[in-house]
Amino acid sequence: MMKLSRFHKTLIVFLIILVVFTVPIILMNDRDRALDSCSIFNVSRDGRTFFCNNEDEGLHHGRIWFLPGAEGQYGLILLGYGIYRSTMIPVGGINDQGLCLDMTAVAETQIQLDPNKPDYEGSYFIEMLRECSTVEEAKLWVNSYDLLLLNWQQAHIADSTGDATVIGLNDNGKLWMTNKSEDYLVSTNINLAQSEHHHAERYDTMVSMLNSTSELTLDYCQEILQTVSASATMYSYICDQQNGLIYLYSHGDFERMVILNITDELAAGDHSYDIERLVSQQTGQPSSSDTPGELAGLIVICCVISFLALIAILKIKGKRN
Repeated sequence: MMKLSRFHKTLIVFLIILVVFTVPIILMNDRDRALDSCSIFNVSRDGRTFFCNNEDEGLHHGRIWFLPGAEGQYGLILLGYGIYRSTMIPVGGINDQGLCLDMTAVAETQIQLDPNKPDYEGSYFIEMLRECSTVEEAKLWVNSYDLLLLNWQQAHIADSTGDATVIGLNDNGKLWMTNKSEDYLVSTNINLAQSEHHHAERYDTMVSMLNSTSELTLDYCQEILQTVSASATMYSYICDQQNGLIYLYSHGDFERMVILNITDELAAGDHSYDIERLVSQQTGQPSSSDTPGELAGLIVICCVISFLALIAILKIKGKRN
């Protein structure tokens, strides 16, 4: 049996300590993400319409893309994330007509496939936002496919008139649309399409705040988002759908805000921004520290590299012996 040197023993102890400290960080972050997840509302009052979202994905970096329109297609803004600023994944979007869509995760429901409809895998909303300008057009588009992402997501859609709907799967796994009945519509991680659901605290808070005033201001929409934001909030935005403006915030910090003009950004061509970096640069305030999930991920990478190095050292040691 090969006897380990003091160096090897020290390295093994170091790896064990790294794992012991990393796992609780990861579990804590996953718990935050499970309990404090995305919050969306749209509201139309006093001739103004706003679409508002907190994107809660603590393990990721937020990014926004601007994709100009082509012939027969609308210009498109996508928002999403990537792990360590790579492999970007869009999760919502806005087009140059003021049609907005964003999604929340819900408990998984198996979709009941319609043999007369083609399946649509992946980010269906990109094509939908390219082709539709109103909620009514979006409903027709959505009804023409079996959207496989709805197995575990629901989508909140709203246009510049204030019309809105949330699409999801009902108890039988069939497409269901929850239409706006007030001058606002709210969605979180409860499936509005299903008969038995319990309102999350964030849902009740947003409804209560929207009912507590008849006025509609940007500041109040920001206050609602701030109230229901979580430690895992990656980015937040408010879209002024009639004026084509996006008010962008990073990591739950509502003291720092960037205003983006949709027309101007699309005119600048195909480009994107790291949201945290953009907010930091334009506000002149330092960026937030890395999220717990990012720190945990970096520690995991260090553990893996150290472990592989240990294996290599031990193999070399064995050959020499």
